[in-house]
Amino acid sequence: MPELLGAALTAWIAERDGDQSYTCDPPPGRHVVLHARLRQSLDRTIEDERHWAFRAIAATNAVAAQNRIKKAWSATGLGMGSDRRQLLLLRNSAWPAGPKTAQLVDDFQRAGGRTVAIPDDDIRTMTALRDLIGEDPAELGSWLRARRPTHGLTILREALGDSGFTSDATAQQPEPEPEAQTEAAPSEPDVEDEVPDTALPLGVDIRSGTTVSIDLAALRKHVAIFAGTGSGKTVLIRRLVEECALRGGVLNCA
Repeated sequence: MPELLGAALTAWIAERDGDQSYTCDPPPGRHVVLHARLRQSLDRTIEDERHWAFRAIAATNAVAAQNRIKKAWSATGLGMGSDRRQLLLLRNSAWPAGPKTAQLVDDFQRAGGRTVAIPDDDIRTMTALRDLIGEDPAELGSWLRARRPTHGLTILREALGDSGFTSDATAQQPEPEPEAQTEAAPSEPDVEDEVPDTALPLGVDIRSGTTVSIDLAALRKHVAIFAGTGSGKTVLIRRLVEECALRGGVLNCA
């Protein structure tokens, strides 16, 4: 979970295109208290910051769950008279039964903490982001700014609210280019617009200009790519995995 959340927060920061006010804490060590934390610098001269912390808790034992809640709560400063500290506990099942656990969770929520489930789609997207960031392709930054995959993550929207995804998107819309006065050359077809929802666009045929796509149902079977060295096999495979992950699909790669 730390590496998945770290990848999601790293990608979210990259999507903001140069906003240096946000940083992500390094992964936790052996003694895990929090799984991830996003910091926003409000005033560097006095080190004033806003924090969003995340802790996944899957423990079914009541005492173990209580200890994890208490440690995460203590590490964030939640409820200490400031609204600049947020803590999300990530859990997909009910908390262990018992009055002590119920009271602790109730106190945690009254202090401003929240318990949020992690959808399967979030896990798939974060896994794809983790793998992409690990590979670190040259075009990754521009791809993140263009595609904004973290905008679909439920847990980040729960933590950051709509303001974490709308203001920067509006500010970074490119200005329209002036229309050319000379006779325009035939433009290449828009791959995304010409492909139905049931198909995945791969590119454009350089001879005919037509869109090359593959039906999503075909990916339930096998995919084989034959080409020479340096022809782009890895990029194509990565595109298949990325697009399927973003659309909620699963590929078994061998």
